[in-house]
Amino acid sequence: MKILNKNKLIPAVLCTCTVAVLVWFGIARHVHRLNAPEKAVRDSLGLIEQLDSKDAADLFAPSASGAQSASFSDLSDTGREALRAYFSGFSFRILDSHIDGETAAVDVEATGFDADALARAIRKTQLRQEYNEKFSDTSTETPDEDDLSGEGQEDKVFTLMKNALSDGSFQKTETSETLHLTKSRGSWTVISDSALRTLLTGGLIEKLNDPDLLSPDDVLSVYLDRYKTMSPQEWAAELNSPNLFQTSSQDSEQLSELFYQKAASVFKYTIDEVRAEGSVAQVSTQITVVDMSSVLSSYRQKLIAYAKTTDSITADDSALSSKSVSLLREALEENADPKTVSVSIRLENSKSGWQIVDTSGLTNALLGDMTAATDLFHES
Repeated sequence: MKILNKNKLIPAVLCTCTVAVLVWFGIARHVHRLNAPEKAVRDSLGLIEQLDSKDAADLFAPSASGAQSASFSDLSDTGREALRAYFSGFSFRILDSHIDGETAAVDVEATGFDADALARAIRKTQLRQEYNEKFSDTSTETPDEDDLSGEGQEDKVFTLMKNALSDGSFQKTETSETLHLTKSRGSWTVISDSALRTLLTGGLIEKLNDPDLLSPDDVLSVYLDRYKTMSPQEWAAELNSPNLFQTSSQDSEQLSELFYQKAASVFKYTIDEVRAEGSVAQVSTQITVVDMSSVLSSYRQKLIAYAKTTDSITADDSALSSKSVSLLREALEENADPKTVSVSIRLENSKSGWQIVDTSGLTNALLGDMTAATDLFHES
């Protein structure tokens, strides 16, 4: 089985980071000359609730370099929809304020979508896409994500965010921060610092950049969930077993396809325990698969019964091979009962997060515990 050796972080995370950084730049430009720091904060954060307003049009841009930036209206449709959806859950209230000469501190509680849950949903979606691309037809070369244009990277992260917000039901969480302001010529201005970014985003950017955002069982669940929806051909390709029963008959491909249909129909899993020590984790799982021991036992009985008939004596090699495949198909159709086996899967943690590094036991399990089944068949 092929193993994904590289687990990339979201390629456009710099763009997302820029959105938050430019928020406070835009807010700082829009703060009016005020006498009260609380009013300055209210007016500034109020712009977030009016993304389509002319005053807020330049708060978001795709450039992280400080070069000429695009306005909100210049973003792609996906970008605008993603930001509207994200900040549609945003609200805030002033808790307290303190003034000390030309400086002030305002305590603010902001309410927004659960950034941790949203970040995990985004990251899982991207990981699923990476697995699908990795295990797709290798004859078609996939372009290097690092070669994508800035616009392509921007749209990718916005698409992930928009889809996650559309598909998921995220609870609201509260974030409390103290915003610091300075007074210049009678006008209070919010100082640009990380507190403002955290208040606005709930730490979404930092979470997306965290290689440990997904736990070992998160990564394994994304990997295993794919088997529930894969076609028989995709099962065969990923398990590298297109001719599972190693027959030369013309029916061998159909026989393997039948097995993978049965395997997908019974497949399910549970994660029992995760044991992590440093950069290594062992995940104990229970995998429900086709009981190939039962199938091959039935097949053996059918072969013995056929061997006692006169047809088996007079049949040539071609006829015997065809009959053997037919009996195996019958056994598979009649005895593809589910069986649950224990599998331990090893993962290792690198700077890009947890990665599955050993799937040999999993491959055997998904093939119906074929090793034990064939050993029992030959011993009988």
